[in-house]
Amino acid sequence: MNRHENKGATTYDVLLVDSKKSSRDLTGRMLDRAGFSVITAEHGKEAIDLLHDGSRDFRLVITEILMPYLDGLELMKAVKRELNIPVMILSSKADETTVNQVFRFGADDFMKKPFIDPELLQRVRQLLSLGRSNTAGLNRGGVLQHTAAAPAVVKRSSYAA
Repeated sequence: MNRHENKGATTYDVLLVDSKKSSRDLTGRMLDRAGFSVITAEHGKEAIDLLHDGSRDFRLVITEILMPYLDGLELMKAVKRELNIPVMILSSKADETTVNQVFRFGADDFMKKPFIDPELLQRVRQLLSLGRSNTAGLNRGGVLQHTAAAPAVVKRSSYAA
């Protein structure tokens, strides 16, 4: 686990999960410069451990699909089943079948790698804005107590591979 924490004003904790260190570092630094507190994990199992340890108030999970131990789809299913926070898939695997599967399993957004930094930042801000209205039932650490999340509206036409 690496931590990229912005020393500025109020920040949101974002969990960034990718098996490629270079991707974690580049995306983590970009999010950090934009004012987010970023914690990184190398695979889904490490991400689940971080989400359950209760020491952070995660408001968004950004994950790649292809990872060892626990892939991004299984991680997303666990987050959607256990927590009330948005999940964005950020992946180089972007064929039509995969994108449809990602949304069917509950993704709040999907972006194909390589991505454009300003677009990723805009989507992250939008998901965090939607997520704030869905966190009334969360305790510190993001554990769901008693709230049903409203579904996020996603423009699927913008996800062409």
